[in-house]
Amino acid sequence: HTYEGEIVAGAIPARWVQKNSLSKDQSNAAETFVQDFLAALPPSILARQAWGIDVAVFDNGQMRINDIVTNHGAKVAWSSYLEQPRVIEAYATHFDKIAGIHFVGVSGWLINHGFANYFTYWQRRIDKARGFGKVMAYLPPWP
Repeated sequence: HTYEGEIVAGAIPARWVQKNSLSKDQSNAAETFVQDFLAALPPSILARQAWGIDVAVFDNGQMRINDIVTNHGAKVAWSSYLEQPRVIEAYATHFDKIAGIHFVGVSGWLINHGFANYFTYWQRRIDKARGFGKVMAYLPPWP
């Protein structure tokens, strides 16, 4: 996930269907790959834009961008991954860092500690899971 040309650190969402999770080094390399791509674009293209960029990471280390989803500059929910607690936390941290926006109170604590939307997200994991994954989905997700 990116916002106005900057990576939202830690906002790599858990996929609904994924065979192999990326290592921390692979995730960092994918974020660097995306940041280099964004740096090559004119700032006017990135203004007011939130993007979700899917990166295919191959076994040989090569990466390719295979999808970009955007809000087109509008105030809309443009990515289904925005519902994931850790993605919400990553955006809150990002907005605090770049704009001094602080979330306070009980809701702020939940947002800042990766528990915002926790139970809704957990239910959606259960609803979307198939096969043995359905059994595993009943285990509480780690924020």
